[in-house]
Amino acid sequence: MAHPPFMKIMILNYLLEHDTLTGYEFIKFSRDIGIAASAGSVYPHLKSLENTGWLQFEEIGKRKVYSLTEKGRAQLSKMPLADVPEFLRHAFFRNMSLGSTIDWKNPSDLSKLLNNVNEIKDFLENYIRSLS
Repeated sequence: MAHPPFMKIMILNYLLEHDTLTGYEFIKFSRDIGIAASAGSVYPHLKSLENTGWLQFEEIGKRKVYSLTEKGRAQLSKMPLADVPEFLRHAFFRNMSLGSTIDWKNPSDLSKLLNNVNEIKDFLENYIRSLS
């Protein structure tokens, strides 16, 4: 898994921030930051990450609570996610989601993408100033 799909990267990023997740929690989180997510798009990625040995789960009642394995943590240490400001991670994921579902002939959809890009531009300009 040299370049996992962005939904898998989102799941791993979420686990970096929260230690555990359920599929439902992740779907709600995704929707809260403006990313189209459904059970059909999330659960296969959780299963795939479990099959690779990156995630494990514990059944609590009827819920599966996922967490990173040592192998998953080792793989994450090779990805630069932890160094990226939270706003940029979320904006990146939101843009990836929009890019995969956008109607490229719909001005409203294109405007949403442009607004996200402008938010990123503004954030980066302020971030660069804060580093000086």
